[in-house]
Amino acid sequence: MNWYKLNPVYWIRRINEKMVGIENMGHEGIIELACDLQNNQSKLHCPNCSGIMPVFRMILKSKSVNMGEQYQIRCPHCKKMVSVTKGEIE
Repeated sequence: MNWYKLNPVYWIRRINEKMVGIENMGHEGIIELACDLQNNQSKLHCPNCSGIMPVFRMILKSKSVNMGEQYQIRCPHCKKMVSVTKGEIE
């Protein structure tokens, strides 16, 4: 068992590191994500039903493929498989 994870100071430091990273990155990433969620033609929306795709699942699946390769993900709304190309920008 990892005893250091029971220490609340460990978690405070981890949260602080994440917040500093967000400050250094700026808020551009959050604003871009909000704009993509509003745009129905973006890859974050299902081409069949225009429902929002599971963003975190897309990130996890895209880590296992190379740039330019396709991976499949199921839309939670219409239950159809959607092919997404890693690195494709509209």
